Amino acid sequence: MSNVIEFQNVTIKVDNMKFFKDLNLAIPKNKMVAIIGKSGAGKTTLINTIVRGLPITKGDIKLLNESIKCSKKKWKKLILNVAYITQEPNLIETDSVYANVKRSIRSYSNKFFEFFSIITKKQQNDIYETLESLNILDKTFLRAQQLSGGEKQRVEIAKALIQKAKVLLADEPTSNLDFQTAENVIKSLKEISFKFDLSTIVVIHDLNLAYEYFDFFVVVNNQKISTFIKESTSLLELKQMVIDND
Repeated sequence: MSNVIEFQNVTIKVDNMKFFKDLNLAIPKNKMVAIIGKSGAGKTTLINTIVRGLPITKGDIKLLNESIKCSKKKWKKLILNVAYITQEPNLIETDSVYANVKRSIRSYSNKFFEFFSIITKKQQNDIYETLESLNILDKTFLRAQQLSGGEKQRVEIAKALIQKAKVLLADEPTSNLDFQTAENVIKSLKEISFKFDLSTIVVIHDLNLAYEYFDFFVVVNNQKISTFIKESTSLLELKQMVIDND
């Protein structure tokens, strides 16, 4: 099994205190990976470190087989492969769904097109097809402020797809949603991850949703990391692991 992300003897400090020490973690490629654990355990810290939001004081992290300690020029190219969805949708509320998604396009035919944000007919069709795959095509020309919380998160997923990312990181994208809406969002993530061969890594609180839709689990608690695959772990065992690490 090849890995999309590897923590190699990593030490992470937060507010001058060691949060993780000599951490080794391999996250498999093209899987639905759930990062679970109690509040404050360090789940978001892991995600932030991957995208260089927090510095590592020791060791290295490999992202798509490249060190995140690379030069600024190389990092700028590497991070294009990563889409990051936060707890709160990052949309321009007064813009349409179409405009919000279009803004995530990173490849233009030439400098003139890039300067004026002109996209090709194929790119336009890609936007429509992406929105259709997420069941929000009928919302294309609505303003973001007219959408429900679940619909906004689907627009965030559409933005990730349209930028042709290989890795999708999501930090509790369902935390402010009711259970049914949250399930619909996670189900959409699973469907598009399979369709587009994405490596999807999600911080999630709901263990029932995690067990239903994810393949691989990273349990984070008390500065310790444990990993499990669904095939060899029951939901009861997974819940007990979180409790036992308290």
